This record gives sequence, structure tokens and C-alpha cells, in this order.
Amino acid sequence: MFVLFLALSLPFVQAVSNATDKVISGTASLKVTLISQDPDPVGPGNFVDVRFKVDNVGSQNAKGVEIQLLPRFPFSLDPGDSGIRNIGSIQGGQAGEEGVIVKYRLRVADDALQATSEIEIRYRHADIDWQKFDPFLVDVKTPDAFLAIDAVDVEPSPLRPGEEGTLTLRVRNVADSLLRNIKIDLDLTGSSFAPVGSTASAYIGRLESGKSSEVIMKLFADPQASSKAHRLPLRMTYADDSLTIYSKNYTVGILVYDGPSYVLNVEDRTLQAQNKKGKVTVSISNTGSGDMKYVTLEILPSDKYVVLSKDAEYLGNLESDDFETAEFEIYPATNDLLVPIDVSVRYKDSFNKEYADKRQVKLQLYSSAELKKYELTPKQSRVWLVVALFVVLLAAWIAYRRWERKRLRKRQKEAEA
Repeated sequence: MFVLFLALSLPFVQAVSNATDKVISGTASLKVTLISQDPDPVGPGNFVDVRFKVDNVGSQNAKGVEIQLLPRFPFSLDPGDSGIRNIGSIQGGQAGEEGVIVKYRLRVADDALQATSEIEIRYRHADIDWQKFDPFLVDVKTPDAFLAIDAVDVEPSPLRPGEEGTLTLRVRNVADSLLRNIKIDLDLTGSSFAPVGSTASAYIGRLESGKSSEVIMKLFADPQASSKAHRLPLRMTYADDSLTIYSKNYTVGILVYDGPSYVLNVEDRTLQAQNKKGKVTVSISNTGSGDMKYVTLEILPSDKYVVLSKDAEYLGNLESDDFETAEFEIYPATNDLLVPIDVSVRYKDSFNKEYADKRQVKLQLYSSAELKKYELTPKQSRVWLVVALFVVLLAAWIAYRRWERKRLRKRQKEAEA
């Protein structure tokens, strides 16, 4: 499934301490970051979803990892929720976009006061009992004139490069008074999107307390848009009943994804004839808009041929419109002139989804007559023929000179006699 995300600024609930590190077994290092909350803001008596990202910035794996949130007043978990999340193994260096996301739903007490409160996180794994991270400090404030984005929806999702879609924002007035002159601006500068039929702005004249309104924008994804989560800045300005002006910044995430597409081909070969071994070069070309990561080509076993060299080669990453080659030595074990070569292609896409495809490339062999007809046999060098002819002529010339000298001596002797 594809995830559409909304990263908000935190005017009402703000993580004062964003991340903390602990060392596991001296070689694995866990880093936990408070990355988002929903809704934003949250006031007394309401629920808030908080998301943490767990990274292993160490070099070794952390196995059987469990994370537990230990709430303090004014926060509490839902009844029956122990706060434990079983993550499993986190590989060494698994961080950034590959980090593990952990979500908790917290309730803010009805009598919560404006203050800074702590949320603790602890962990354990197969060899270590519970250990605590440094606490996260969360600033709780009673809501003022605040305009929230309840939902962001993109249809279709994900968007494909060169496709038109609809972005819908549901805006809700969570203040206790009327909000007016609401202006919403989506900044597409330098992005892979363009507005369709209108600008990337919207206006709402007035919005009653507790009411919601939807804003719809049509967007076109550039044909060259990369397959990834695109972050677009969004700014909202509005006024309350006293005409005090407010301004809020958000980030809207839109997924663009073009499924992997590639071409396998026999790029070059010395193998032309039956019953002879030769080298075959297989090429892979990334014809999609996204990257192909950690690509490995493998020649699979078959009764049609025998692989004499290594049967697999790691090619690394292939960007869009890039290609790589792998060379294998093969002996055909069939009398057929068209030999199917079974190839396994293993890789990950831009979102780290793993693929293991089985494809075929055709290797065309030729009979002796076809090799001569198409001039595919290596031409014999004429150097030795020229050298041999030269030697014969030289020998003939030397023999002639000797015969001529003998004949002249014989005539001289006859004349003297």
C-alpha cells in the first residue's frame, strides 16, 4: 500500500527533545525520533496520534527489538494498550527512509494545563532487558484560533508520471470562534507538478467553529517525475473575529510511482555455433522512471546449456535510462539453433519493494553453412600465405642464380679449352 503523509508544524504540541540514542551490545545504536502528530494541535480531552521513527545507526543488527511508550500525565494510552510494539530485527545502518515507524494513540487529560510534559520510551531485545531512552518533552497548550487540515487525499494514488490527479484538502476550524478570509497556497515552485485549470490557491470566506470545508486542486505530474514521495510546501493565512492574522506552514506529501520497467538483451557474444563454448554478454536497460537498486543477474540452470563461468553477477544500482552488462561463459547442450537462456533478475524499486523476476533471452546459433553464408566465421589470415609465397619465390630466385652462375662457369671453361 502507498502512504500519503502530512507533516505539520507543531504550534500546540511540540517535541522539545526530538531524538535520543542508546548503544545496544556496544555495536548497534538505536536512535528514536518523534516525527509527527495528528491532529495538530491537540487540546485537553482530545486524542493525538504520535509517530516515532526508530533507526539503527550502528554497524551491527539489533534482533528481537521491542519498544514501549511510558506515558505520564497528562497523557494516557487506550485501555488494553500496554504501549509495547514488537519491531523484530533492525539491520545495522537501517536508518533514514528505511527506519521503522512506530505509532501510538494518546489521550490528553481533560484537566491538562499548559505545560511541558515528558513521554518516555524504553526498549529491549533478545539479550538485553528493558533500557530507557532519554524522555521526550512535549509542550501542551490550550488551543487558540487554529485552522487544522483534517485529511489530505490524492486520486489516483499513487500518481504516475504524466498523469493528472486531484488533491483534496479538508480544512477544519478547531477554534472556539469564527475564522474568516482563509487563503490556502500550495507552492509548486521547482516541483514536478503543475496546476490544471486554475492556480494552486484556494479561498474560503468564512468557516464556523467546529465546521469543515474541502478545497480541491487539480495537479499534473511531470512525465519525468521521479518515483518517490514529493513534499510540497503549503501555507494557510486566516483571521479570527478580532481580525488578528494567523499564518501556518504545512507540508503535503504526494506519492509518484511508476512500476519497474526494463529490457534484457544479448548485447554481445563469441558463441555462434553448436557444440562450442563461448562468451555471452547479457545487458539490462532500465526503461522506467524510477531507480532499480541492488540489481543482480543470474543465469538459471537448464538442460539446454551449461554455465562454465560464474552464474550470477551483482550490477548495483540502475538509474532511469541507464544500463549495465554481465558476461557469462556458456556451452550449448542442445542441437537446437535457438537456445532459450533463463535469467533471474533480482532488485528493489524506489520504495525498497523487492522483486525477483524470471525472464528469458534467446541465443541464436548457426549451422556451418549459415556461418559461411553470413560470414560469421573468423576469416583466415593471409599473412602466412604471403610469407610462404615470398619464401618460394626467394628460393626459386636463389636456385636460378646458382644455376646461372654454373652455366657461365661452364661456358668459360669451354671457351678456354
